[in-house]
Amino acid sequence: MGIKDQAKRIAAGASVALATSGLSNCHDNGAVDPPPPPLQCNTVDTGQSLTANATLDADTVEVTVRNVLGYGNWRVDAVSDVSGATLLSVHLPENATDSLIVRLRIADENTTQIAFAVAATLTGYSGESCAVTRTFHITLSGDGVQVSLRDADTLPLPARQHAEIAFAWQEGRIVRLEAKTAYDGERLASWSVSHGVLDAERGSAVRWTLPAEPGIYQAELVLDFGADGLAFDTLLLEVVQG
Repeated sequence: MGIKDQAKRIAAGASVALATSGLSNCHDNGAVDPPPPPLQCNTVDTGQSLTANATLDADTVEVTVRNVLGYGNWRVDAVSDVSGATLLSVHLPENATDSLIVRLRIADENTTQIAFAVAATLTGYSGESCAVTRTFHITLSGDGVQVSLRDADTLPLPARQHAEIAFAWQEGRIVRLEAKTAYDGERLASWSVSHGVLDAERGSAVRWTLPAEPGIYQAELVLDFGADGLAFDTLLLEVVQG
């Protein structure tokens, strides 16, 4: 496959053509980004891709658990090992982007710690599956409620090195690109393009104004995880005459 076959296309020319022309996708005659890599179970099996936040209302805590892997589906198999509270209800995710919502009643007014475990199955782009477990710890204090992952493992090297440029939207020659990664720690995203103008060189998302001249242009993302290393991704866009 040649470089022109790998590039997404944006129409260039008259302003009307720009406003009505979109990117090719998997149902059109243009190519798309390469598929995500297969799931590596050792990078997700202790729940590295599951994050949570909580709210407190009187004696009830509501915890929202999300899968932030960025690709693939997830199915919750069980919510168990509840301590410091009574399980009131569980709202299961219906698709890949939904959250798990767990409602708990605090044991008594002296309770400061609550915990529960989530068992789930992640299914990757190619159909491979990984069993996932994660224990969430909730701390109650005068400042409110906080979720922590005290038993969280650092992502192994293969997952640390994964970065993805996600195409968010297009308006004419202006596109929005977003940095995606399964790594849940601190990172710095840096951007560069072969031609055109970026509205910023750092940040989790940028806007890229492509040249009006037809051609193939490249965007590069570098994610810096500090002591955990670097990750890279590139995206090709082709501007064609409209």
